[in-house]
Amino acid sequence: MGIFSGLEALGLDKIVGDDLFETEAREAEEKKKADERAARNELKVHTPKILTEGDYIFLKTYKCPCCRTDFKNPTVKSNKARLIKQDTDLRPIYRDIDPLKYDVVMCPNCGYAALTSYFDKITMPQVKLVRAGISSHFTPREFETILDYSDTYLRYQLALGNAMVKRSRASEKAFICLKTAWILRGYRERLLSPDNTEGPVNEATITALEKDEAEFINKAYEGFVEARANETPPICGMDTVTMDYLVAALAYKTGNLDNAARLVSSILLKNTVGKHTKDSARELKDMIISDIKKQKGQES
Repeated sequence: MGIFSGLEALGLDKIVGDDLFETEAREAEEKKKADERAARNELKVHTPKILTEGDYIFLKTYKCPCCRTDFKNPTVKSNKARLIKQDTDLRPIYRDIDPLKYDVVMCPNCGYAALTSYFDKITMPQVKLVRAGISSHFTPREFETILDYSDTYLRYQLALGNAMVKRSRASEKAFICLKTAWILRGYRERLLSPDNTEGPVNEATITALEKDEAEFINKAYEGFVEARANETPPICGMDTVTMDYLVAALAYKTGNLDNAARLVSSILLKNTVGKHTKDSARELKDMIISDIKKQKGQES
């Protein structure tokens, strides 16, 4: 006999179970589980995904202007990387990724390589020079989609070699040198970072990276001084004021303090210069003055 025994006479023989509160308890338990699932889903929605370098990269298809081969090159997704700040020499620093690592497009078949903005800007006479000076000696190779700094450095060196062979303008060669210096700086900072996963830092490696960076900064300075004197702005996408500031910053880094001071002063005297550039120029001026005082103190 159950508590519902007898209801069959009313046609309600389908009521199941003797626990009067079983349904309520079951519904309460199901509601609790549903609430827990909803809370977990809400947490997923509001918890930001931790991005890795691979989240910023995709393989873009290019056609090599020298050998006409189609190939894929790792490329940073547009508007994906977030700029944090800039170094004195305009090196951009981004969160979670260094997009500079992906600014060389390289054909794995013939060895033609250039900065992204210059890759398709090659004439037929230059194509012939690359085929003779690069492709005829090149050993084809592939790179991983996610580039490490060692492979990136090699790609920049190849881009500079191509620029020399095809007799590029001073500005293009200077720009490659500048970005190579930035890559070496990024590599050094990565090795010295608490997040470094490449093992113990070799002091000799750090010293070599500093030395190579300084050499490329010197070459960039020489090239941009020449470009500033012989080329018409915009140069490498930079207007006259930006170019003057960059040359001043490179002059400062190479110890050419008089030239750096002269260029910074000319920027600060212009009424048309934007606030951000003027603020950067003032900061650079203070650094230059400080170094000049140190020099004079050492000489006295």
